[in-house]
Amino acid sequence: MNRLNGTATISCTHLKLQCVSRVVARHYDAYLADSGLRGSQYALLCNIQRHEPVRPSDLASRLFVNNSTITRTIRTLRRRGLVACIAGNDDRSRHVSLTEEGRRTLQSGQRDWRRAQRALAARLGTADVGQLHELLDRVADLLEQP
Repeated sequence: MNRLNGTATISCTHLKLQCVSRVVARHYDAYLADSGLRGSQYALLCNIQRHEPVRPSDLASRLFVNNSTITRTIRTLRRRGLVACIAGNDDRSRHVSLTEEGRRTLQSGQRDWRRAQRALAARLGTADVGQLHELLDRVADLLEQP
């Protein structure tokens, strides 16, 4: 019995990936709850820190999401005082950076994220996690090719 949808099989790759993605997201969200972050917010804060100051459109490209999703998430993080938007090179551009509160929250989230990583590796096995990462990287590379 397949636990993803209660049926014997799922033959749609898209549906399988969506279901697994939701299960994994819930796992990370549970560990990150103490920091007040969701997994998607944590990933965005990490990318902002790594590339700051950074344009939202560049973040969207790096995270394979659309601009409106990034804009909504940045708006939420900005309301919480975790990120600040600063003017870019011209009137139409802006860049995002972490605030001091954002840095503290990210640091707290990093501890929780490491715990989530260790728990996932313990459950799946380190070798399987490594193979999964290789497969996912290969699939992303192949599907991004023209």
